Amino acid sequence: MMTMLPFIIDIERNMIKKTNDIIRPANLGKRCVIITGTNTKKIAGQKLYNELKKEYETDIVISVSNEKKELGSFAKNLEPYDFLLGVGGGKIMDITKYSAYLTGKPWISFPTVLSHDGIVSSRASLSDNGTKTSIEAKGPIAILADYDILKEAPMRWMISGVADLISNYSAVEDWRLASNAGKEKYDELCAGLSLTAANACVAEMKNIIRKNYEGVKTLLEALVLSGFAMNLFGSSRPSSGSEHNFAHALEMMNAPGLHGEQCGLGTIISSYLQKKNWVKIREYLKNFGAPTKASEIGITDEQAISALVQAPKIRSRYTILNRYDIDRELAREILEKVGVI
Repeated sequence: MMTMLPFIIDIERNMIKKTNDIIRPANLGKRCVIITGTNTKKIAGQKLYNELKKEYETDIVISVSNEKKELGSFAKNLEPYDFLLGVGGGKIMDITKYSAYLTGKPWISFPTVLSHDGIVSSRASLSDNGTKTSIEAKGPIAILADYDILKEAPMRWMISGVADLISNYSAVEDWRLASNAGKEKYDELCAGLSLTAANACVAEMKNIIRKNYEGVKTLLEALVLSGFAMNLFGSSRPSSGSEHNFAHALEMMNAPGLHGEQCGLGTIISSYLQKKNWVKIREYLKNFGAPTKASEIGITDEQAISALVQAPKIRSRYTILNRYDIDRELAREILEKVGVI
């Protein structure tokens, strides 16, 4: 089934004041619930509530748990509402999109930080008995973003979003390898969308680092494009490969670092194993100020080695990792070669 793009993707100054005018033509109903977190309520959630209640019967709820088994009862309490509005970062977006999926309600994405491509993708990364899992959810009908809010987000989170996009290079290469091995069909269009998102981000490096309007807008649109590539294909394949396996292995052991930062490290490793230009990938990350060594985000050598050993077992998807028998000795050798440890 083809997933359509949101009816509007817009980033402007003072977006909160414009929200009612933008969503009114969609005729979503009269009851709205804002899902946000403790900090993001202060940043944007409360202001959006004050604006939306002028036109809609609006409530605001704080949700902090992304445990899959708890979200069933959470979503049940959202049944009376006509539409949902997620305000926050990746975790809030995952909670909102999965709640929208369970209730069948439309939802609007209002990101307060651009740390990864979850702002539009119809996949949710949830905790299932302590294990991170990517499951089917529901893409937003609209993405509204306030430039002034996004530019005030910590630079580290923005660069994490950049690193998540750069990981598309190794993800698409893994997809090609899987296709060549006869494991699955490669989709040129979806792969092209994923690579275009990564290329646009790299091309706008200076503006993104400066956090000017063009840079923030490009990062938002690139993350949206990457997420839409996954929506269009029907899985995370266009933007998630062996580098994400490495990141998920780190997440499962509660290693430090943001998702995009971990994926960036994984991209260096995967590109090396793929015999691609891993040095250029490392330079891209360095130029943005993203970590290229595990120690830069507090990951120990032991954690990095264990994650690389475990990475091939994270999921059944065919990647470059299937062509190696990585034990601890080889893992250390690889990580030292590329300078991750």
